Amino acid sequence: MDGVVAVDAAGKPLRPAIIWMDRRAVPQCDAVAKAAGPAQLFQRSGLNLDPSHVAPKIRWLAENEPEHYEQAAHFLLPGSYEDYYQLYRSAYFALLPVFAQAARLPAP
Repeated sequence: MDGVVAVDAAGKPLRPAIIWMDRRAVPQCDAVAKAAGPAQLFQRSGLNLDPSHVAPKIRWLAENEPEHYEQAAHFLLPGSYEDYYQLYRSAYFALLPVFAQAARLPAP
């Protein structure tokens, strides 16, 4: 659930997905913890700060693969990408609110 697929405006993946169990975003979580504090983040979101979540993975992409980050039109959960690619193949991307919270992304 908490993986990320960076896609361009046509919905084409820019790189292989970063799956939920990938822990490469530990330094990004450490930076957020130092700046804001895990307790404050938990109070605001109800979620722990963890590199398995989507937002730290997106920040990792921005810092380590800026070419992919800058080309990305959307950052999709793997299930959202699979739904789009296999079922809909439309220009409409959606994320259920429960997944947005789990991804540590703010509500619109």
